[in-house]
Amino acid sequence: MGIANSSLYNLGAQEDVFSSWALFISNKKIKFQEFDLSMKEVNDFIDWYEAKQAGSGKASYAIDKHDNNKGPFKSRKDYILFDRVLTFEVSEY
Repeated sequence: MGIANSSLYNLGAQEDVFSSWALFISNKKIKFQEFDLSMKEVNDFIDWYEAKQAGSGKASYAIDKHDNNKGPFKSRKDYILFDRVLTFEVSEY
């Protein structure tokens, strides 16, 4: 399983503005999960995914929900399991 469009991986030159990028992850149970992330966070996720696909790295990846989506908690993280990711998409808005 790889990235369908390798141009998604080369987004690092873009300005790193919080909440200007959406990462959509499709897995086996939930059609899509959406995360508002900085470009650095998107690139960190893609780096983890590519490294794990190549055979190294952790089986899960933590995504910080930040202040925009943590509810009454001090912090919240979603853990993405590598073997459950079917596809992902990065969109700028």
